[in-house]
Amino acid sequence: MRTFIYLIIILIFAIFPGTTVAASKVPSGTKVGNISAENKTTTEIYTMIEDEITIWLGQNDIIVESEFETLTIDPSVFSFNIEATVDQLHDKTKRKLSTFFKRPKNVYVPIDVTIDENNRDLQAIKKKSYIDYDALINDLHNLATTLEHRTLSIPYVEGEEIPLETVAEVTLDLPSLSNATLDYIINELNGQQIAGNSLFSFFESIEISERLLDSSKETSFLGTGLYALFLQADFEIVSRTQQLTLPAYSEKGLNAEVDKKNNKDLVVLNNSDTTYRLKIDKAKETVTFSLESNEQRFTYDIAIENEKEIKARTIYRYSKRIKPGEHEVVQAGKNGLSLQIVRTTFENDDYVGETIVSRDIYLPTPLILLVSPDEVVEEDEDIEIDIDSEDDLFEEEMNVDKKGNIIRPDGSSAGSILDLIPEDLEGNETYDQLQEADETQQRYEEFLDKLLAIYELDTEEAREDDLAHIQELEKRIESLQELIFDLIKKLVDEELIDERFKKMIEGGGGK
Repeated sequence: MRTFIYLIIILIFAIFPGTTVAASKVPSGTKVGNISAENKTTTEIYTMIEDEITIWLGQNDIIVESEFETLTIDPSVFSFNIEATVDQLHDKTKRKLSTFFKRPKNVYVPIDVTIDENNRDLQAIKKKSYIDYDALINDLHNLATTLEHRTLSIPYVEGEEIPLETVAEVTLDLPSLSNATLDYIINELNGQQIAGNSLFSFFESIEISERLLDSSKETSFLGTGLYALFLQADFEIVSRTQQLTLPAYSEKGLNAEVDKKNNKDLVVLNNSDTTYRLKIDKAKETVTFSLESNEQRFTYDIAIENEKEIKARTIYRYSKRIKPGEHEVVQAGKNGLSLQIVRTTFENDDYVGETIVSRDIYLPTPLILLVSPDEVVEEDEDIEIDIDSEDDLFEEEMNVDKKGNIIRPDGSSAGSILDLIPEDLEGNETYDQLQEADETQQRYEEFLDKLLAIYELDTEEAREDDLAHIQELEKRIESLQELIFDLIKKLVDEELIDERFKKMIEGGGGK
């Protein structure tokens, strides 16, 4: 009986060859590439595949990328054979004698495709010996057989070094700093990759104990090198604090203060699609910072513009041991600076544009002279109180304001409280710290007065950078004043100066 049924089936196929295939629809679950073909006729499937291929070939270049490079391949390298694809589908879905009454389901057929390896895009890739070319061709073939829209990863030959170029470099003279801290942070930063369109934060990129960050000198030195480096590549400066005093190791306008305790971070944004690798090489007397990448579209030129000197003031201090006509330099003066840093962008040596990166200000260092009390001083110059006449001052009841100035009962100023401290304390560590803090505070106050005077009538016209400088100076002055009061109290506690100093502070603005 079974033999008879098979004979009947054979007879049907013989009389009506192809009738069943042409008229029937493919079973459910059938896919050609990523195209659902279930319950579709041959004609419908052919048209669907043809339309999807046309759309797929009309896309942009195929992107093949890694963290360091991006390659593009024109879709024209692919040739599709729709007829061969449909034939393969028929072969997998047609009825057979053994399964005539049960057609296969969930059939998958890849689209038939060939790749033109003579294409110039592929030939260029083939010359890169560090890329696994055969693996790439296989990935491209799999991509085309399913008509997927996705970016491929570049397959590298195991053990091969990716050739990267140094696109930016900065070398700084190594100052006297903690080698242990420097070496640790450099080891943390060295080799880090900054991906395209991503942020880099100095402190978020390192793991370090708070103990090693007691001083900001090491982080500011490294931050300065990185800041100058990032200006030479396609990085946007998101957060950078300028040092108000130019360190010896830095060029003007290219320094950065990086201080964990005061939340002063260096943050930049990689504006390109390119990944950069950071390298830091510490030698005996220098530290070299460099950025490596496979390519850099733009080059940059950094220039200083609108540079202006800020004249340093002269401060006179009086001492009876100095003869008339003579003087002693307590501190050498140095003019300050204001300037703009401008970055010019080029593409293949063609000018693209320029931007003002920052407006920097460096405070002047006043010239401090010790002169005779009998010396005649010009009226417009600052005169500080005679340090040998403290007993006369203490005959009156006086207080100290928040700036450390002596205030008489009549409201007049008798000078700075620091002028009353005997000179014979020079060399004492606390006294030296006190003098340094007082002189720094005076410089900050002088410059703050100049900035405030500029915007006295309308602070709304103040530039954002200047307002930031004003706020920064106010914070530093307040911090220094607290330090000065603490040091004076320490000298009193050590019985090196009179108890009356402590009473003055407690009565008029001390903590």
